[in-house]
Amino acid sequence: YLVVSGLVAIPITHVNASVRTEDDLEFRDEGGAQVGTICFSRRLVEVELSTLTRWQYVAYLADVSAGALDQPHTFHSDYMVLDEPYLADYASRYMDSAPLWGKFSHVQMPSLAMQPQLGVVTGNSSIALPTEHHRQAFSRYVQARSAFDRFLKLYHCLELLFDYVILKRMKSVGDDLAGFGSIISSYGVNELDRLKYLIANYCDDKFALFPIYYKISIHQVRAAEIFHAHSKGGNPLSDDPSWQKFIKLCTEEQLTEAKLKHEKLAVDQLNRDKLATNLSAYCIYRIRSSIAHSKVGEFLFLDSDEAFIVDFAEPLLLEVITQVFSNQSLKVTLEA
Repeated sequence: YLVVSGLVAIPITHVNASVRTEDDLEFRDEGGAQVGTICFSRRLVEVELSTLTRWQYVAYLADVSAGALDQPHTFHSDYMVLDEPYLADYASRYMDSAPLWGKFSHVQMPSLAMQPQLGVVTGNSSIALPTEHHRQAFSRYVQARSAFDRFLKLYHCLELLFDYVILKRMKSVGDDLAGFGSIISSYGVNELDRLKYLIANYCDDKFALFPIYYKISIHQVRAAEIFHAHSKGGNPLSDDPSWQKFIKLCTEEQLTEAKLKHEKLAVDQLNRDKLATNLSAYCIYRIRSSIAHSKVGEFLFLDSDEAFIVDFAEPLLLEVITQVFSNQSLKVTLEA
């Protein structure tokens, strides 16, 4: 770290959105001694150097490139500026836990593994959001910063439909107890069953889900760990031969009806659609559980796994959600 006149500047990579960053903050150790200043310098744009505090100036020297010295400066980072004698103590006792006590981090998170270049964006007027909760949920998806958070926010948009659909269907049967029982039995009792129900009933083009699986071929090791090694109930490819056949077809980009039938993964169109439904529900739910529940028995994602989410998981969930929220039968059910 850069040390200037007894002060050392440590970059802060991320600050929680709940933190007010209009003013710099004193940093005190547990004994109450002021040992540094948290400089929220990222807010400073084209700032004149003469207006900087002593701590901000040290942060500036750590932030600026050599060719841009002595010019108005726009900061790239916030900084913890410490008295140099406290650097070792801060590094050993405080730095790793800063996200908890300070709501900021010094850890450099990897950038998105892939940000596809889009030449054209095409609108979709058939998508309808049934409630204000859904509109806000989709807005939170756009605001999410990491691929993992985006996936969870997208999943929440689908999750909001689970009980809403069954509520609407129950209202439609009135006092018909037989109809009520039929709805309950068809909808399932757990979240995976409900996810299958939505895909089975409101994804009209299930075959369109298969090409998304081709991206698994560049993440075979990770996919095998998540879906196969950590296999759970509801896995339609739980046995090793079926999994290997499916991965082979993904690598060859040959998830066609004929190839699936040849490999005995789906003997006809009905079984093909059932495979697409059950596999997509299983994959989406397993990824959701691995992100949301960091516990023994679940696959534990690392930051370096973001490419897997960007390449495969997010596109799969987006396709399911787009089809579900565009479905005319769903609109009729929700408007009843």
